[in-house]
Amino acid sequence: MIVGLHGTEPNRLFERTEDNGIRETQRIDVSHGTGLAFMPDDLHALDVPGVEKVLNFHMYGLGLPQLAEREYYNPRTHSWHFFPTIKNIEDAR
Repeated sequence: MIVGLHGTEPNRLFERTEDNGIRETQRIDVSHGTGLAFMPDDLHALDVPGVEKVLNFHMYGLGLPQLAEREYYNPRTHSWHFFPTIKNIEDAR
């Protein structure tokens, strides 16, 4: 889930294609008072262009250290890969 707090975060939504690639299906800007919800198999990418400050709340079904199977698509090689598991998250307080 993503909820907008300040600024605008452009999100692009995708679906897998039959040839194991992706196809963009929609673009949604998340800003103050708007949000998106995803299921585990949903695909999205976000891009915050420019210098505008953006603050959004991202909530995942598990903590980042437990999300070992997050995938990303590399359009240059037309292949899927797993993100490295995030470890050693420190509390900023």
